[in-house]
Order: sequence, then C-alpha cells, then structure tokens
Amino acid sequence: MAWSARSGRVADAAGLASAQPTAAADAKPAREDELRQLREQVAAMQAQIAASGRRDGNAAATMSPDQARRLAEQERQQHAAYLAKLQSSFQLEPTDPRWSAATSARLLDSLQRDDALRGAARDIECRSSSCRVELTLDAAGAVSKQLPLWSLQLADALPRSVAQSVVRPNGERALVLYLLGPQPAAPAQAR
Repeated sequence: MAWSARSGRVADAAGLASAQPTAAADAKPAREDELRQLREQVAAMQAQIAASGRRDGNAAATMSPDQARRLAEQERQQHAAYLAKLQSSFQLEPTDPRWSAATSARLLDSLQRDDALRGAARDIECRSSSCRVELTLDAAGAVSKQLPLWSLQLADALPRSVAQSVVRPNGERALVLYLLGPQPAAPAQAR
C-alpha cells in the first residue's frame, strides 16, 4: 500500500500506477478552478484598495500634476514655518545650567561612542528642556543610517526630535536636530 500526495488516496502499487493519469487529469481542472478563485480574490482586493483610497480622501491619487505641485509647496511652506517657530522657541528658551551641562555631556558622550557619528557633530547646545545638535552628513549616508538608533539612547530625556536638512556655505550637507524633552502635562481643568 502507498499514499499518493496528488490524489490524497491510499492505493496498492498496481492501483497507484493506474491512478496517476487520473490524478493528473483531475488536477488540471482543480488548478484552473484555484487560479480562477485567486484572480477573483485579487480583483476584489484591488476594488477594496481603490474604494479605501476614495473613502480616506486620497486626493493625491486623483489630482493633476499642477495641484500636486501646489500641495507639495504648501506643505513645504508649512514645514518651514514650523521650523522657524521651533528655532525661535529654542533661542528664547532660558538656560538651566545644570540640566544643560549634564545633557550636553550625555549627547557628546553618546556621539563619541558611535563610529559613524564621532566626527559628525559640529555644534551641541542645550537649554532647559531641549537641545540643538548640528551634524555634518557623510556621502555614504552612515550618519543618517545611525541616527534612529542613536536617538533611542536619549529617549528617556529627549523623546521627541525634529530634523532640518541644510547646506552650509561651503557646500557641505548638514542636519540640524532639535531634540526636545517630554511635553509638559496639560494643566488639570477646574471642575
């Protein structure tokens, strides 16, 4: 007795030999039916994706190139305004000498321990709850690749960050990071 994986039946050796052509003939319609079902599933999934794009207000899929450029420019301007406000807030933030010294030392130490970031830091400045770090970007992208892991080391004290890509007057590309402390808790409202 033997078991045939194709037919899923048990047969003796003589029966197995004669059952093989039948199993192959039975398998072709089954494959065609399975292929038809898969095609129907793919078509249904494509319809779901298209419908969810319309429901979610995915305007980018239906807008003209001019509309897309205007939207991208509007978003760029909003981001630039946000960065300008962040820079201003940082400059106006008072300095806490103890926090600033301890946090600056921690940042410098963490940068010095990382091979990719060791020579990249050009400026580190900490205030009372935020820091500004300027890093020179390398052509190989090692600095950019290492930043997420590096920032995780600081997540307890500086859990939020915002990055701004800049080009220095000498043509060097740099990244200005604003590392921000936890957001203060919202004041409790009187009842």
